[in-house]
Amino acid sequence: MGMFYRHVVRDTVRVPPNRLKGDIEKVVLEELKGTYEGTVDEDIGAIVAVI
Repeated sequence: MGMFYRHVVRDTVRVPPNRLKGDIEKVVLEELKGTYEGTVDEDIGAIVAVI
């Protein structure tokens, strides 16, 4: 039994208009990290990293 688990999660990501000119994949990943990393979900547990 491992200490960490990988989960696939689907969500809608809000990207501010001023960030749409950059590399969209990088911008979305940064937005997801800012939203989820360091939070606790009651079903998943502590979210350590978004990759």
